[in-house]
Amino acid sequence: MNKKLFSIIVFCVLGSAITVAYLMNSNVNEHRSTENELSRNSYNSNETVLQKQSLKMNGPADLSGVLIETHFTDIDRKQINKLQFVAFQGPILITLSNIMITNAIRLTIVDPANGEEIVKIEQSEVYERKFTLPRTGTYDLYMEYVFNGDRGKTDPVHVTIKAKSLLFTEMDPPWVALRRFETFETIEEPFDLGIRSLNGQAEDVKVYLDDQFVGNGMLNEPFIINPSNLNDGFHHITVVVKKDKTSNNETKLIRDFVVDRFDTFLDVPKSHWGHHPIEVMNHLGIVEGPGNQRFKPDASMTRQEFAKLLAITLGLEVSDKPTRYYDDISPESWSKPYIDALTNAGLIKGEEKEGKWYFHPERTINRAEAVTILGRTPLFADVPIYNYDAPYPDHLDMPDWAVFSIMRLKNAGWISGYSDGTFRSKKTLSRAEASKLVIQFLIP
Repeated sequence: MNKKLFSIIVFCVLGSAITVAYLMNSNVNEHRSTENELSRNSYNSNETVLQKQSLKMNGPADLSGVLIETHFTDIDRKQINKLQFVAFQGPILITLSNIMITNAIRLTIVDPANGEEIVKIEQSEVYERKFTLPRTGTYDLYMEYVFNGDRGKTDPVHVTIKAKSLLFTEMDPPWVALRRFETFETIEEPFDLGIRSLNGQAEDVKVYLDDQFVGNGMLNEPFIINPSNLNDGFHHITVVVKKDKTSNNETKLIRDFVVDRFDTFLDVPKSHWGHHPIEVMNHLGIVEGPGNQRFKPDASMTRQEFAKLLAITLGLEVSDKPTRYYDDISPESWSKPYIDALTNAGLIKGEEKEGKWYFHPERTINRAEAVTILGRTPLFADVPIYNYDAPYPDHLDMPDWAVFSIMRLKNAGWISGYSDGTFRSKKTLSRAEASKLVIQFLIP
């Protein structure tokens, strides 16, 4: 082989090697620059998918907008809809709408890689909220309806989300329903869950009782729950529904019921008018008896006992900086945290004498005082005060400061008075009456 031919061969080999090395290095650099974000081809592909699914595209050019219509079958019962999406790292804009004015949506975005909550909001107002996605990748969107008393039509709720190269592989979790569970419903006999489809199909239905898996269900087929072996108290059923086993989207329905076969308190049998609220409040850990399986339902309730009952029921936070100090409440008193909580919430005021404030914690509370305190809660702010009839035949015996609250609670259906039609505002409130009155805050 002559030297000229050999030189040409060496030159070609070296040139090829340099070209390959350059291409390999370019591929590595390109991979490094895009390993934490979607490729531009994927972005274009995602946009094409979104357009094919006829999703609404809004916002600036670098953001994709998706309008989600999510359904809640029983707005006063717990349901969580989960949707999975992919998006670029960067801003995410969220707008909620079509929610009844007193209700709200609790929306959470979770990074499934580490369980971190990226977004957590609860709102009913229609305005845009801005957050930041910390990385490019997959996220789980959870939506739960928060019922605050407005039973108007809310279905579907609209959720508009904008993010860079936003893609939902599936837009709707299964829309399903169960048998109607009343609040604190007592169930002792076997019952059918009544799992049924409202729109579309779902092949993957799992049923849990008190967080324990009990079986796979089928839409529109009976699924029997037998409470005969359950202990007295609260129990909850969770039904998780997916379109199929490969789907990342799901609907989770959670329902509670009460098993009540045995009397917790011997002096409050099932025949007692206060049995159900007292049993329920006891199972919730809100009320208890003095011991020996006794509740003393007819015993009078003191003002500090009522303060504790109401503060726990309302879930009021206790502050170490009360807005008012009572001269007859010592710092070590067991009732001080509850009295402070109600004072800070504006529900109790106490009595002023010579520049000092007194609460009279051990004094029994009468019916007018109790109803006045309840009437100050936000729940009754919009309840009308006046009607055409006097609220009760003994209305002239009512203190002036209690009349408006008594009328509000009567018009709201919370109080009805005694069998003879009277209210008896000066009569002390019994422990059974207090339980029946306050438990209504827990009933939608």
